[in-house]
Amino acid sequence: MNSTGPLGEVKAAERTVISCGRLIDGNGGTPLAPATLVLEGDRVAQVLAGPPPPGLPTNGTSFIDASRETVMPGMMDLHIHLSNGVTDPRDPHILYGMLFSTTQMLTLWSARNARLHLEAGFTTVRDFASFVSDGRNPEVLAVRDAISLGLEPGPRVFAGGWVSTTAGHRDMFPPRTWPRQPGSLADGPWEIRRAVREMARDGVDFIKTSTSGGAGGHTEEIWWRSLTTEELEALVDESHAFGFKVATHSHTPESVKAALRAGADTIEHGIYLDDEAIALLVERQALLVPTLSARSERAVAHRRKAGSPPEVIRKFESAQASGYDSFRRAHEAGVMIAMGTDTGRGLREYHGKNAYELGLMVQGGLSPMEAIVAATRNGAIGLGQQESLGTLEPGKLADLLVVAGDPLTDVTLLEEAANIRVVVKGGAIVVDRRDKSGAG
Repeated sequence: MNSTGPLGEVKAAERTVISCGRLIDGNGGTPLAPATLVLEGDRVAQVLAGPPPPGLPTNGTSFIDASRETVMPGMMDLHIHLSNGVTDPRDPHILYGMLFSTTQMLTLWSARNARLHLEAGFTTVRDFASFVSDGRNPEVLAVRDAISLGLEPGPRVFAGGWVSTTAGHRDMFPPRTWPRQPGSLADGPWEIRRAVREMARDGVDFIKTSTSGGAGGHTEEIWWRSLTTEELEALVDESHAFGFKVATHSHTPESVKAALRAGADTIEHGIYLDDEAIALLVERQALLVPTLSARSERAVAHRRKAGSPPEVIRKFESAQASGYDSFRRAHEAGVMIAMGTDTGRGLREYHGKNAYELGLMVQGGLSPMEAIVAATRNGAIGLGQQESLGTLEPGKLADLLVVAGDPLTDVTLLEEAANIRVVVKGGAIVVDRRDKSGAG
């Protein structure tokens, strides 16, 4: 059985044996059916073909019977905004709600949203900070640390700092009359280096920036350039000097190519990709995080309901078809794709509904297995954590799901929380929806 530590964190059993009806290890190969997983503490110790063999130690051992279910790695969402909620969901206007939220309430909303992701089978998320709060992401840094200490339930959170220039994508969300916080924007190579250094001091896990405009700002255009070559090179150089990955919001072909030439690690969105941008993604072995959910019918309808003006809806509708076409062409060319949804402001009601993205990926040409790899192994690669996360292999952290049914037959079953019977994070059961008999 699991135990709790002095701060309430759930600790892994000494040894856990899982009988798997089907094991998807996250590498994309043929599943083992049946299979046995042996966990030692918070790590995977053994992966065995067939049911549990006789002779496995029983002292200090916890057993999970998933012999009629699928076991797979915990999912990862590489693009979310935990704090882009509102203090009162009855307020229909998204931007108004965020602008008038206190940092204390944003922190509480972030903790609630993180819990919803964990309950939906997402054991790791990468957070991209807020549009209206401090770009150093203090609310999510606090939630990340609280989860790590066992004060709050939640996934592994990688919290990013958002470096934005004046009139960059992040700066275009608040109204032009809204006061900007001193030091929240950086212009020129040395201000950008200072911003990265401050974020390193404050404990972020990676750096986000924008190399193009976006669709969500009321008065910006997608084709705007947000950083000069000198600024972008300074940002990547300073970030890499601290060991930070760099993720860039990049919509246009030129913004994608500029980011890759400067050495960015992941491209977010990539709505309008030309052949040269796709070839450069392949050449640089960079990851594309397409965030199809953010331009889905679900997201556009939600923005209409939440008061987005006609010019914002126009940009999203224009980007919709282009985004799917770019995604399909990138996949066919061999670009590595990782799952990310951009859940937050335009999808504020959909925290915990992230697996919707997998179905969109399959509609766009991926097989169900490729979509699962995008949400597991490739996510770990995007985080630089492939040595410890993303697949179920000996020596890696035991983050896994017990799923009712076969997601390789119907990947959309991962959207229903009821189908996620068990969530294991670091060898400990953190969500358990099995019946009282423990038979699944």
